[in-house]
Amino acid sequence: MYPMFPIIVKAILYILFDFPYKFARFVLNVTGEFILYVWNNDLHQWNSVWKTPPHRCEILGICGDNGICNEWNSPLCDCPKGFRPKDPREWDLLDYTGGCQRSKPLECSDNKFITMPNMRFVEAAEYPVVKNVEECKLNCLSNCSCFAYSYNNGCLIYSETLRNLEQLSSDNKLGGDFHVRVSMGSKIKISKKVARIVGVLITLILLIIIVLSIIWRHSTGALKEVELKKIRNLEKGEKQFRAEISTLGAIQHVNLLHLRGFCVEVSKRFLVYDYMPKGSLESHLFQNTSKILDWKTRYQIAIGIVKGLAYLHDNCRDCIMHFDIKPENILLDAEYNPKVADFGLAKITGQDFSHVLTTIRGTRGYIAPEWILGEAVTPKVDVFSYGRLLFEIVSGRRNMDMIDGDDEEIRNYFPARVAIAINKGEDLLTLLDHKLEGNANMEELIRVCKVACWCIQDDPRDRPTMGQAVQILEGVMQVDVPQIPLYFQRLSENPMAAIVSQETETSSSSY
Repeated sequence: MYPMFPIIVKAILYILFDFPYKFARFVLNVTGEFILYVWNNDLHQWNSVWKTPPHRCEILGICGDNGICNEWNSPLCDCPKGFRPKDPREWDLLDYTGGCQRSKPLECSDNKFITMPNMRFVEAAEYPVVKNVEECKLNCLSNCSCFAYSYNNGCLIYSETLRNLEQLSSDNKLGGDFHVRVSMGSKIKISKKVARIVGVLITLILLIIIVLSIIWRHSTGALKEVELKKIRNLEKGEKQFRAEISTLGAIQHVNLLHLRGFCVEVSKRFLVYDYMPKGSLESHLFQNTSKILDWKTRYQIAIGIVKGLAYLHDNCRDCIMHFDIKPENILLDAEYNPKVADFGLAKITGQDFSHVLTTIRGTRGYIAPEWILGEAVTPKVDVFSYGRLLFEIVSGRRNMDMIDGDDEEIRNYFPARVAIAINKGEDLLTLLDHKLEGNANMEELIRVCKVACWCIQDDPRDRPTMGQAVQILEGVMQVDVPQIPLYFQRLSENPMAAIVSQETETSSSSY
């Protein structure tokens, strides 16, 4: 490097260089780089011998708002997960200064964090005092203006647009984990035509792999225990058969029943699933079995179910509505992990469609009121069914068993009792399944009961998403006391009139 002699005159910085070349020039280019060129007489060209900043990623705003710079990558700039270029045409021309924008607008709830390891980032706007990284995360999550956070011997909260993010190489240990807040439903969008083609190809490939895997395991004597489901009424069951294949064939989640394969032979249809040794949730809640589900197991089952539904609603390429959530359709593996099953009534819609008109389907006692009234439905119908299921997990009894009795028994209708008890601040342990003998975590019981009451609100807009329900049950998000649904209010005032009203609405629709 050539010797430099800085001289400051009246707040203007001059730099003197001592080098053996006769001709030289400085260039300040459009990106903000200050470059020194010298003339090479031998090659008859200008050569760059010095520049500042020395690295492209140190240029202020080189990748624009929310962009990530990577000196070792091509192209130089990229967008974080959950973001996309503001102007793709400019990015195609290698001009990244327009930056990135969110794929889905950020709201105060239903969020998650994308972790980007080994990042270099600017100083934060806030420095809250916390004890650990989890408290730092919760601090950001509870602040609607928080865009991101990082933790390295202290919590840094970012409330402004992110700039000058740099992805360091794996051997550079100067970076740290950077956590960007995105909407739970953020995903990269592709054209519908391409998405359909890719979806069909993936489905066919998966099914071929499944069938070949089963054949191979059988031939090697290592066949895994599976369960065979026969579609008995082919005339009515063909649609159900195709629905299960198209739904389960393209998705996989720890809380969804795994479709291993299928068989089509003239008039016979079979579906091959993983064997669930503990049977259905219904058999453990309502039948006299030697094994009583303790509260810890019930709570984990409740969380597992809602995670599976959240995946179907928000994290698949298309939104999948199950339409028949009930204890019979929740199967348990050897460790009592829940698997959402029976997708014969499921409906697949694009993520851009918020409402769907479809014929009523499902099981009495779990059907949302807007569907009974013939209105367009949303994933919130699954939310309603899940709420009804939560009441049965808590009580160990079917909700509908308490509707067909006398006035006094109807007044003791369990979901209504829970809603009233929460609003009055009464002890919820008295409502717990008597088989548990009061052994339950009180905080978890309150969460479950609140979520159940919010899930069965009359207006679908008042119900949480399944993603929000996951956060509430895991203790990440706080929830207010739910209002008492109008039907429960009518039930406490005039039980028989409320029952007649509900039966009239239900009988007016065919399912």
